Amino acid sequence: MHDGPVNSVAVLSDGTAIVSGSDDHTVRIWDARTGKQTYSTLSGHTDSVKSVATARDGFLIASGSEDHSVRLWSMRTQAAVGEPLLGHKKGITSVIFSPDSNWVVSGSHDATVRIWDVARRRPSNVDPLHCHSSVTAVAFTPDGQTIASGDVFGHIQLWDAKNGNLLRTWQVETAERNLGPFRRHDQGILSLEFSPTGTHILSRGRLQCIDEIEDAGDLRAQEFVDGVWDITTGQQTCILKSNGRVGFQHVLTCCPNWRLIASGSSHSDSSDRCNVYLWDVTTGQLVASASTQGDSVRSVAFTPDGRSVVIGCGTRIWVWDAWAARVQFADDSGDAVAALTNNPFVNGSKRTNWITGPSGNLLLWVPPKYQPHLQGGALKLILGPTRVVIGRDSNNLHYGESWISCWK
Repeated sequence: MHDGPVNSVAVLSDGTAIVSGSDDHTVRIWDARTGKQTYSTLSGHTDSVKSVATARDGFLIASGSEDHSVRLWSMRTQAAVGEPLLGHKKGITSVIFSPDSNWVVSGSHDATVRIWDVARRRPSNVDPLHCHSSVTAVAFTPDGQTIASGDVFGHIQLWDAKNGNLLRTWQVETAERNLGPFRRHDQGILSLEFSPTGTHILSRGRLQCIDEIEDAGDLRAQEFVDGVWDITTGQQTCILKSNGRVGFQHVLTCCPNWRLIASGSSHSDSSDRCNVYLWDVTTGQLVASASTQGDSVRSVAFTPDGRSVVIGCGTRIWVWDAWAARVQFADDSGDAVAALTNNPFVNGSKRTNWITGPSGNLLLWVPPKYQPHLQGGALKLILGPTRVVIGRDSNNLHYGESWISCWK
């Protein structure tokens, strides 16, 4: 387990390992099957690690830090590859490998995007790309020909990866017929990701209403919107809309087949709960959700097969079975045992520390010190040294005086 909040998670292309970067200045590698840290802790950054990425060939990890540096790490030796890549004047917010693993792109608070030559471990021949303001996200098209950058003022810019020429700029705005009197992402672009065809881009941000509207006090005054954009026309083709019912959503990602979007948010009330969501990318409809313990979900990533979502929440990392979660979300059978084993997150209620069923009935009381370790059902893995597992069959479903025997 990290000693500070997890800011970024990534999954190796073969799905065997999960990589995380944290405020504790380290990068860690976890066995995706067991959840154990079977690799050495990668130390060298002198400030928070804000972003991690894995090369498609599986050999390298890239990390970007508030210490202004980008570092490369070897999966084989579990050590740094060469010296830090220096050039940014402020902290790094986002890093990503090119599809061929030959280049790393980094975005920074210094309002530039830089391209790094992986083999030579130095800047590429392309000059830094100068953006409108602090860069918060970067992405590559699947063919590696185009780089996208997003900034704190809601601009998305497309760049030619070979020569650095600016291809297109637009400021993310919404259509009044869909969302009402909104203007732009007032918290900027927090996530960017291209579709497999490279024709659409997924962005994450928050919208703020225009100042003078009659009902400015209701929930519509602060709606949180994710969107899919056509990069040719700049038009929004899909909207994920939460209508102010959840906390501010920090991050999102799309599964490899472009069917599901996963997003994570901070808690929306005084509790220490935060939420993860699954959306249908075609309809924009919510298809699953769950609550976790922690101050916020700072990073989400799909596994290569698209079946699971890796979630960085607080100092912990969770693996959520996306397909099981969809079945659970759609199942209204009211089966209390199924509800218990498929709902490992303790629901917020006046009767704290209880797992509750679909109708609010109390199913299992969990001592507070065990709650962060609770695993079962759609939550199939917690990365770290300890976990409490809830099983479904008669030999594993423990209750009453014997429930504590599920501790592993």
